[in-house]
Amino acid sequence: MRCLPALFVMSLISTAGPVVTAAVRLASPFASHMVLQRDKPLSVWGTADADADVTLTFGDRRATTKADKVGHWSATLDPLPASGPLVLTATANGSTATIDDVLVGDVFLCSGQSNMQYGLGESADFAAVAAMPLPKLRLGKVGVRAAAEPWDSCDVHWQAASPAAAKDFSAVAYVMAHELYRQDPKLADVPLGMLEDCVGGTVIESWLPKPALAQFDAKTLAMSMFGIGPSALYNGMIAPLGRLPLAGVVWYQGEGNAGEPARYAQYLPLLISSWRQQVAQPELPFLIVQLPDFAPDWGGVYWQWIRESQAKAATATPHAGYVVTVNTNDGWNLHPQGKHEIGRRLALLAREVVYHEPVPGRSPAFKSATVDGHNVRVTFDTDGSTLTSGTDPVDGFTLAGDDGVYHAARAIIDGPDTVVVSSAAVPQPKTVRYAWAGVPRSTLSSAAGLPVAPFRTDDQPVAKGYGEIQQSPVGYVFKSPRYQLTIDGNGRATSLVVGFKQLLSNADAPWGGTGLAATGGTRYLSEIHPDGADGFHCQGGDVSANLRFGNDTIHWSITNHGGKDPVRFRVALSPQVEVRNGGSIGMIVVRRKDVAVTFTNVDRVTTFDDPAADVGGKVLEVTVPAGQTRTIDINVSR
Repeated sequence: MRCLPALFVMSLISTAGPVVTAAVRLASPFASHMVLQRDKPLSVWGTADADADVTLTFGDRRATTKADKVGHWSATLDPLPASGPLVLTATANGSTATIDDVLVGDVFLCSGQSNMQYGLGESADFAAVAAMPLPKLRLGKVGVRAAAEPWDSCDVHWQAASPAAAKDFSAVAYVMAHELYRQDPKLADVPLGMLEDCVGGTVIESWLPKPALAQFDAKTLAMSMFGIGPSALYNGMIAPLGRLPLAGVVWYQGEGNAGEPARYAQYLPLLISSWRQQVAQPELPFLIVQLPDFAPDWGGVYWQWIRESQAKAATATPHAGYVVTVNTNDGWNLHPQGKHEIGRRLALLAREVVYHEPVPGRSPAFKSATVDGHNVRVTFDTDGSTLTSGTDPVDGFTLAGDDGVYHAARAIIDGPDTVVVSSAAVPQPKTVRYAWAGVPRSTLSSAAGLPVAPFRTDDQPVAKGYGEIQQSPVGYVFKSPRYQLTIDGNGRATSLVVGFKQLLSNADAPWGGTGLAATGGTRYLSEIHPDGADGFHCQGGDVSANLRFGNDTIHWSITNHGGKDPVRFRVALSPQVEVRNGGSIGMIVVRRKDVAVTFTNVDRVTTFDDPAADVGGKVLEVTVPAGQTRTIDINVSR
C-alpha cells in the first residue's frame, strides 16, 4: 500500500476538535482558491463571539445569522450559477474573516485508499495530461487525521491546477477532471473542484461513522494499517466537511477489504447513505471504481468476488454507478501506473449519472440468461450502445451444469445486446459466468469502448483459500514472505514482485522478464520439473537452469552444456526501477521506492529500446561460456 509513517499517523489520533471563539472565523473547509458548489443552497458555518450577529456575503448573495451561546453559527446562501472568482466574507462585532479567489462550479469529493491517493506524477499519464491548461480546475486536499470522535475542523488546502500541483495530486481525480473538460464542451466555462480525501492502506470501516457500524459485532470490524480503527478517518476527514454541498462522490477503495466481500456488500451501501445524510443530499451521486485486474489472492479470495460486491451496491443504490476497470493493467501491480483509462471511464459515467447527458456512460451489464437446449442466450443492458468483441468467438464465458463445475465456453454475439454461449463439455447448461477471475481473459465490450461487467448467475458461496483456477500469466509460482517469482511455460521469469511492486519488465517476449540468448537465437527451457517444494529444474537443448528459493534469496544457476557457443542470460527490468552499482564487482542493486533487490555475479548492465513495440529499459546480463555454469544470487530486502 501507499503508506504513511506509522508514528506520524498515530500522532494524528485525537479525541476531540478544538472550539474556537472570539474573532469571527469561517470553518476550516472554507479556504481561498476553493470551488463551491453551483446551483445548490450553500451552507456556510464558523465561530464568533457568543450571541454575536454575523453577516455573510458572497458575490451578490447575503445572509445574516446569530452565533449561539458557545459561539457557533451557520447560515445558508441562495444558490449561485457557475461564476467567479468571488470573495466570501463573514463579519461580526467589527471582526472580519475573508477567503478570496473562490470559484462556483462543481465539486467532487474523491475518497478511498492508495489507488485514489496515487499521485499523477507517479503515473504513466503525467506528461500528456498535466500539459493541458485547465484554468478553471482547482485541486483540494484534506489533511490526514484519524480521530476517536468526530471533529469540527480539518486541514484543507486548495490550489489552482498546474503541472507542479498535479504531480502530487490524485491521478484518478485529476484525469477524470481532464477528461470531463475534454469530452464535454458544455463544461468549458464551469469550474471543477476535485477534493482529494483519502488514505492509503485503509479499510472501509475507517470511513464509516459509528452509528452506521453499530449493527455489527465490534470484534469483526477490521482495522486499517497503522492502527487506524473503525470510524477514525470518518471522524477526522469526512465529518469536518459538514454540509458542504457536492456534485458527486468518487469512491475508489476495496483492496483492503477484498478478503471479506460479503461484508463489504453490507458496508458500501451504509457508507453511501451515511455520507448523503451528512451533506443533506439524499440523491448525491456516487461513482464507484470497481477493482482492476490483480493476479494474487487477497486474504485467500480473488478479486472477482469484491468486484461483485461493488457492483451489487452500486446497482441497488439510486443515483449511483460503477466503473468497470478490467483490462486496464497487466494484473501484477497493486498500484497500476496507468490511470488514464480509469479517469476516462469515470468521466463518461459522471456525464450520465451526474450531468444526465444522453451518453453510454455505463458498461454493459448482465440482464438475463435463458437456457435454449444446449445453448444459453445472455442479454445485456447496453446503456444505449451495442456489443462488440476483440475476438471471434468472444473470450471470457464459462458454463456449468447441475454439478456447478464450470467449463470454458464458446460465445458468439447475436444482435446488439445478446450473446449465445455453449460448451461441448456442458450439454445441459444451468448457469453462466463471465470475466470471473482476478485477471479475466475477457473481450466483450460496448461500441463506446466500455468492457462488459463481470457477472455470474449462480449462488455458490465465496471461494476462500485455494481451489479456483485463475487466468493469470503464470506457469509456476514460488511465494515466500518476501517475494513472489513467476516462471512461464518457456522457463522465463515473467514476474518478480516484492512488496506489491513489479521489478521485471512485463513487455511481451523477447523484451520482458528473463531470457536466454545464443548464436542460434532465443533459447527456451520448456522442460520444467519442480524439485520438491523449493526448486525448479528447466532444460532446453544443451542449456539448463536450476533455481533454488529461500525466504529472501534466489539462487539461479545456468549451465551451458554445449561445446562451442556462449549463451547470455538476460534480466529485463521494469522501467520504474532504479539501477545502481552495489559497491563490489558484479553486484547490482535494483530499487523501486522502498523495495531493493541485490543481484550478484552480473557481468554488465545494458539497455534495450524498441520504438516500434514502445518498450525499453535496463537489462542485467550474464554470459555463460560453453561447458560452464554461472550462478546469479538474488537477495531481497525491503
